[in-house]
Amino acid sequence: LRQHGVKAWVNCPRRAYSIYSEIREFFAGEKLLYAQAMGGDWGLGCNGIHFIDLFAMLTGERLESLDTTGLDKQLLLSKRKGFVEFTGILRGSYMSGTNIEIVSLEKSSARLLITLRSEHRTCIVDEAAGCVFLLDSSKGTSWERKEFRAPFLSELITGLVGQILETETCALPTLEEAVEYHLPFIKSMGAYAAAAQGGSADLCPIT
Repeated sequence: LRQHGVKAWVNCPRRAYSIYSEIREFFAGEKLLYAQAMGGDWGLGCNGIHFIDLFAMLTGERLESLDTTGLDKQLLLSKRKGFVEFTGILRGSYMSGTNIEIVSLEKSSARLLITLRSEHRTCIVDEAAGCVFLLDSSKGTSWERKEFRAPFLSELITGLVGQILETETCALPTLEEAVEYHLPFIKSMGAYAAAAQGGSADLCPIT
């Protein structure tokens, strides 16, 4: 791609959801202090990168570090042969100081919720229910509720391709942006899997 000057984007589609653009505006002017995605057995290994990307989009900052010490020692067999899944807590931080937690609770069916906090503002996202709760404590104690529908990728494609054809850019992360946090994530999870079950730390057995 670099050799031929080809632009490429990576399929982390939450950036293209209009609701997350609205949430980013909600936090404008206040540093995001904490971000969490938490639920039961939702596939932290194969899906965690999407929240790392989302939090990067909301903060506008680069990932600085990941900490795997909170992950559960027992890995789970993936539905795909030869691959594994992780439960527990993956922690991290961004260059701005935003701390994150990506949590998958083993043997739990708890609904996946996304929580975002700044000094005065709080946001809770329930994608499955299609609702967002917003609170600005500097303006009062009442929560605002917004409803939305998370679009399917097939519904986003037309608009994204149109953006690319017209402007040579789109809402998805560029390959260069995605590499900056994909590599730390893959290396961290690969090293943790190797320590837990043996094998090479150069292999990350997630899909």
